[in-house]
Amino acid sequence: MTTGTKRRESALANRKTIGASLLAGVGALAVALGAPLAAQALSGVVSEGDLDVIEVEAAESSPGVWDVELVGHDHGTDTEFDPADVTYEVTAVDGVGYIAEGEALSAGFSAGDEDFLADLQGGDVTFTLASASRSGSTTGSGNVEIYDGKSIDIAFNADSYGTSGSEDFVLSGHTHPDWEFHGQGTYTLVFTVSATPNPGITVNGLPDNVTVTVEVI
Repeated sequence: MTTGTKRRESALANRKTIGASLLAGVGALAVALGAPLAAQALSGVVSEGDLDVIEVEAAESSPGVWDVELVGHDHGTDTEFDPADVTYEVTAVDGVGYIAEGEALSAGFSAGDEDFLADLQGGDVTFTLASASRSGSTTGSGNVEIYDGKSIDIAFNADSYGTSGSEDFVLSGHTHPDWEFHGQGTYTLVFTVSATPNPGITVNGLPDNVTVTVEVI
């Protein structure tokens, strides 16, 4: 091998080494600058977004045994959150606060996945409004309506409902109803979620309660 050939091969090897180092450095910088941060779970005051206030999260820990947790679900970031950590804030228009698809805030309910529902009698989950109240600086009647034209159609007065538990709905899927709050104030709605398993099926974690807090300003 001639001296010139050795020099050319040595220079080529050096260029390859430098190029690889540059690419590695650029890649590291891209990761450092461009890697998305992990989505943070919702907490505090939430006034906009597309989410479920209650989602039935069921995992089959062994055949015929389901472990259930009630969570909130932020569709925008596809992350779960603790419903107790969130207060939903709505600005009243002509004395009425609206939560609905097409509004700043859309809030739904989810009964769980098909495999879980198939192990329940009726294939559905029951959401009972165990209690309702209104506090703070209030205006208007305190009437509340939650409806989707299919599964949900409940109406009550938050000032007088108390712990009657007289309103409920049965759900076998996922829905985003319209919510109407007639008057300002902080509405505290406690839902009890329950289900009846088929024979031979065990459901751990139900019934359980979730508190949904809505502040209408």
